[in-house]
Amino acid sequence: MEKEAGAQLRQLFEDMVAHTMDALGMKSSGLSDADWHWLVKSNFRLLAGKILRDKQVPNFIRLDLHDVQGVFDRVAEHYGPASPC
Repeated sequence: MEKEAGAQLRQLFEDMVAHTMDALGMKSSGLSDADWHWLVKSNFRLLAGKILRDKQVPNFIRLDLHDVQGVFDRVAEHYGPASPC
């Protein structure tokens, strides 16, 4: 069961990154390491925000996932300044 959940989460994350790339007109062949880092970090923050909202964590209950900067700010605040995300 845990392995299946991990596979589903990985697929969701890969789909999120692909959707972000499509929305921004990015092609994988032309991305730098910094671009890949930004893509992973940004999508991780969005996923973390959604999970925290779904779990009804205080300060995330009314989180608007369309407000990307707001999601980034709240996730960064939640995990603290030393957070890798």
